[in-house]
Amino acid sequence: MSRLILVRHGQASAGAEDYDQLSGRGYEQARLLGEQWAAEGLAPDSVYVGPRKRHRQTAETVAGALSDAWPEPVFFDGFDEHDAYEVLMHSIPVLAETDAWVAERAECYTADGQVASRAYFDLYKEVTRRWVRGELALDGTPFEPWPDFRSRVEAALAEVIQREGRGRTVVVVTSSGPVSVAAGLALGLDDEGMMALSWNVQNIAVTEVLYDGESTALKTFNALPRMVGDGYRTLV
Repeated sequence: MSRLILVRHGQASAGAEDYDQLSGRGYEQARLLGEQWAAEGLAPDSVYVGPRKRHRQTAETVAGALSDAWPEPVFFDGFDEHDAYEVLMHSIPVLAETDAWVAERAECYTADGQVASRAYFDLYKEVTRRWVRGELALDGTPFEPWPDFRSRVEAALAEVIQREGRGRTVVVVTSSGPVSVAAGLALGLDDEGMMALSWNVQNIAVTEVLYDGESTALKTFNALPRMVGDGYRTLV
């Protein structure tokens, strides 16, 4: 069996002008993962990295701990994240005009602290659930439709599996969406099930899928490195 080890990037810079950068905590998370893998003697045969800066920065930081055990990465657009955040920001004001539940939480979203955080995640879950069901009016928007995203990630996974063959250890550094599609395919989940998985994928968490060219099996999902303590458990 081959091992496909999918890693969600370290914490990004939520609230900053450019989200697509690791925060200081994100760099530390990636360093800790690299140190754990070095201690375990992990030596990937191949590494694939999504196209975002946060993907690349995570991979480079992990590589710093593994040195020669980290092969030259292949950058792969197929492992880019979905457009859920953009869909959310577009949809909230539209839905709030006719949906009292959305309007109430949208008002809370502008508050501070835990109230705002809870409202944001409530909205994120509800809007993304409607998105994968095809219930949002998004015609004319530039967002990649959910079915296209899923197909893109499935194609990227299939290409990697075919290219790598059996008996390999392959690392993919990406975001929560592709991680959840990979896990969902191994579990036989539908679209809503895949999206629900993605709500809980932690930064720098490791998901491992075993494959033999004919079938896949989920070995671990959303596992944080042992070295990552409670102060480093993050979701953005």
